[in-house]
Amino acid sequence: MKVTINGAEKEITISNVYTRKIDREYNDILLDWLKATPQQLQAWEIEITIANWQKANDFLITSMTNLTAEEVDWLTVEDYEKVLEEVEKMKIPSKK
Repeated sequence: MKVTINGAEKEITISNVYTRKIDREYNDILLDWLKATPQQLQAWEIEITIANWQKANDFLITSMTNLTAEEVDWLTVEDYEKVLEEVEKMKIPSKK
């Protein structure tokens, strides 16, 4: 996949392995400061701040691609959404 960063085109490599370490860090960022019971978490009856959600997604992209945090910041919103969509496919694989 190619994206544009500050007017320059860059080829992105996406990892095809979503590791437990990435999952743990992603959830730590996403759920920072959240106090919930296991039942609330399982039912997703929780409130997550938008800031934590964005930080977690940025972490996911930098962990699963060859993009740096600064490069992620300079992605257009359209390119960011495309990259995030592709990374999420690795995070949540479709069931066969």
